Amino acid sequence: MGIQEFDKNFQEICEAMVQVAFGLVESIEKNVESVYVYVSIEETLAYDVFYKINGKIVTKGKVNDVSKKKVDLSDDTILSMLDEGMEYVNQIDDLFKSDKREIPTQLKLVYEPKSGKFDIGISYEIFYSNHKEWMSETIFDRWVEEVKKSIE
Repeated sequence: MGIQEFDKNFQEICEAMVQVAFGLVESIEKNVESVYVYVSIEETLAYDVFYKINGKIVTKGKVNDVSKKKVDLSDDTILSMLDEGMEYVNQIDDLFKSDKREIPTQLKLVYEPKSGKFDIGISYEIFYSNHKEWMSETIFDRWVEEVKKSIE
């Protein structure tokens, strides 16, 4: 696969992962300032999301705490979103493997719907698999806290 084709495929999968996350809050679109997607392809594969809504950073299960209009946060809806996101994580893993490229250990995607700004942070460092007590959720939670502190 050529570089341009690989880059195009990678970009499309990243955009799809953000769209999955945005789908949860699409009904309150005008209040969504940022969509954050965390992907881990380290020891385990992981996909998780959080948002900046009405100036507040919230995880997926807390969206209704900061929105006047309520969204469906049922277990089925959340699990469906996470499952769909994981399908794209697997596609990222497969894309890098099929092109014989080093697989990133982490992606941090940030989308700002109002401006259309889209950032993809890629890392190849080991974050948790060499630590006895940490998991992908540990790194995700730290990112959420880091973003909270940066806006407060």
